[in-house]
Amino acid sequence: MEMKNFDKEYVQRTKKIIETMPKDYEYEVTLLLNCLNGLICLPIEKEPDKASAFEKECVDKLKELGAIIKETSDEKTFRTVRNAIAHAHVEPKNDDSRIQSLELIDIYPRTARTGECHTKYIFLLNN
Repeated sequence: MEMKNFDKEYVQRTKKIIETMPKDYEYEVTLLLNCLNGLICLPIEKEPDKASAFEKECVDKLKELGAIIKETSDEKTFRTVRNAIAHAHVEPKNDDSRIQSLELIDIYPRTARTGECHTKYIFLLNN
């Protein structure tokens, strides 16, 4: 199936994947992380001049969810989620053979060996 308007169709298709994913899908967390990676990178890369409104909406939602454990400024918060996923700083927390939560951590580049972070998020998953 072709895509004529990549930016719009990519978001629509990704949203449809998430909405139609079966509840018992074995790799649901992997799929959600892949979708999230694409959805947070697209606005920054394709239309950076329009990204600020989208970024603010996402940051407001993170605050509403209570997902931010250790935070930085609002301007950096959105980008730090992207960095955590893009640099594979994702730590699943398991219980009873299921992923219960995900920690996304953005690490200071100068302290990569020690893992010192400046921003941390925890997402509780409904299993």
